[in-house]
Formats: sequence, C-alpha cells, structure tokens
Amino acid sequence: MPVTVYLNHEHTESFEIEAFNFICPFCAREGLKSRLMTGGGSVTAMAYTSYYDEEGRLHNHDPNTRRNGFRCTNGHIFDHKHTGACRNCTWTGHINEITLHSAQGATRKDEPGSESK
Repeated sequence: MPVTVYLNHEHTESFEIEAFNFICPFCAREGLKSRLMTGGGSVTAMAYTSYYDEEGRLHNHDPNTRRNGFRCTNGHIFDHKHTGACRNCTWTGHINEITLHSAQGATRKDEPGSESK
C-alpha cells in the first residue's frame, strides 16, 4: 500500500509498505533491522453505514482516521495515520501517512545533528 512520509511535518517522499508486515519504514529504507514497539493510538468517531451489495458482499466504508504511535529500537519515533479501505470494492479513505518525530541514534543524513564533525 502506498504511504506518504513526512519529516518534521514536511512531505519528503512516498513509498510502498506491506499492509500486514509492518516494520520501521525508516530502518527498512536504510537496510537496518529493528523491533517496533507500539505506543498510544486514537480513532475519530464519525458515523457511517455499512451495507451488503446485490451479491451479499459486505461494504464497510469507514471514514474514521486512526493514528498509532511507534518507536523502533534504532530510535525512530513516528506515527502512522490512516483510514480504512473496503475489502469488496475500490473505496478507500485516502489517508495513509507516516510522520517521523525523532530519530535519536539514527543514521539519516537529513536529520539534525547527523553532520560529520
């Protein structure tokens, strides 16, 4: 699934992540391995209605936005903000964003403090 990446709330790039194999996207891009710990999360509370189509397939067009916080063992702190997508049609909520908040100990060249001394 495509994801939009922000660094300090500025758009930097877009790339693909696997939907059910979530790893730190910043470590993956750098070829690093890490464990990923989940933090807090939130969900908006907008009302919506699901329906079954003429073939009996459930359509769940949930517009609510979910935000989950993560921290990896290499010091990347980020959140993942996303809306759902229907499994039985092409409807999608169109939000899939990752925002990096901190990269303590990370090796990113575009992070403050990573310049060579």
